[in-house]
Amino acid sequence: MGYVVRARVSRGPLGRDRSSRGHKVMRISYDPEVDALYIRLIEGPQECRTVRLNEEVALNLGPNETLVGIEILDAKEVLGRGVLPSVVLENVSLATG
Repeated sequence: MGYVVRARVSRGPLGRDRSSRGHKVMRISYDPEVDALYIRLIEGPQECRTVRLNEEVALNLGPNETLVGIEILDAKEVLGRGVLPSVVLENVSLATG
């Protein structure tokens, strides 16, 4: 079973998450059994074609060449020289209502 990191960057009145009402949520998931990281940029099922950048990195493109997700195999080596790096969000402001 993989780990899923979900960053909520948009909150409505009373602090409720608005992502379930059509707002975009980026998900980053990691499967330690196969050392694969996936960054999902668009929610829900998508019909995609895969474009391989190299043996480890692939882009999933949806309709109109929309980037749906990024798959990284051998993630520890590709991203962090043997360990997964920390995730830091920069210049992301939280909406307040």
